[in-house]
Amino acid sequence: MKVGPSGLGEVEVWYLPNAESLNHTVKGIGGLAVVGDVLLANDNASGELLRFDMTSSTGTPTVVPHNALGNLTINDQGDGIHLPAKYNGTVLLIAQNMAGLSVLRSSDGWLTAEFLGVIPMPESVGNGVVTAAVQVGESVYANIEYFFDTPVAPPNNAGNRTAFPLVDVTAELDALLV
Repeated sequence: MKVGPSGLGEVEVWYLPNAESLNHTVKGIGGLAVVGDVLLANDNASGELLRFDMTSSTGTPTVVPHNALGNLTINDQGDGIHLPAKYNGTVLLIAQNMAGLSVLRSSDGWLTAEFLGVIPMPESVGNGVVTAAVQVGESVYANIEYFFDTPVAPPNNAGNRTAFPLVDVTAELDALLV
């Protein structure tokens, strides 16, 4: 959806996938990130990274080619994506729930990307899943969420979780960027 720069007026459809081929039981776009006039989106259905020109009157996705083999970059568990400010919009992190963070880099404004690898989560997070990455200061963290904890009474309440860790992945990320 699109709203004018003033934030007032009508809300318009900017991008809508082909209505005839939509399957509401299949995950679609998992996250959005912006650098300049470029909107990036991870498409869980196709396993592709999509690029949109936000200055266009309608959203038309183009696939950002990358060198990952198979579906290593984005799987159907892709969640939030993040462009840490410390890398000036050239590094993209894709939260891959059970896998960790996929790391991509671009030197041409996200016309193409280089898949650098996956930062796995340590065993200490147990059954937690990575839902997002965030930069705090000069460090980058993976946000861990626990969806599989056993509910506590009354029925169907949240689990008995007392810790929600942010895992510092700065060293692993910097090692991939060398």
